[in-house]
Amino acid sequence: MVSKNEFLMVMPSRSRVQLAKRAAVLFSKCPYTICVAESEKEVYVLGGCGNVTTHPDDISGVGKIRQWVLDNFSENVIVMADDDVSHAWCSMYRSGFAITEPTAVFEILANAANVTLDLGLHVFGFSQSWDVRKYNATKPLNLCGWVGGGDWICWKNRISFFR
Repeated sequence: MVSKNEFLMVMPSRSRVQLAKRAAVLFSKCPYTICVAESEKEVYVLGGCGNVTTHPDDISGVGKIRQWVLDNFSENVIVMADDDVSHAWCSMYRSGFAITEPTAVFEILANAANVTLDLGLHVFGFSQSWDVRKYNATKPLNLCGWVGGGDWICWKNRISFFR
């Protein structure tokens, strides 16, 4: 089981204080940090974003920032999400529904991390489609293909990305 002390939600952000602040509420039951360039830290702190971590200003681009996160945090499970995430989407029933309760969001992420570990995988991503018609219940997992940019889970001790 994944415990909170080996888990970290990281939200890379650049010049989107209000979006990051809203996303931080969604992840408030997770250990989290908003990862920004050193030159932007004051703006984020003054904007009401708690738990701000900085990366060097010369690191830019989502791939390089994600690699910096993997290289500079010690938690075993790193979950990354875009700073504009407002909810988790559950594609079931007739039209699906949004999940915005922070405890439920943490439980979804912790469960996904446990499934990833149990399957011996390095990365786990969530579908970016809101359309319930695109979900195939007989094939709930896809073990090949790309992992969406919106959010993903990485077991840090197993793989390194974006080199």
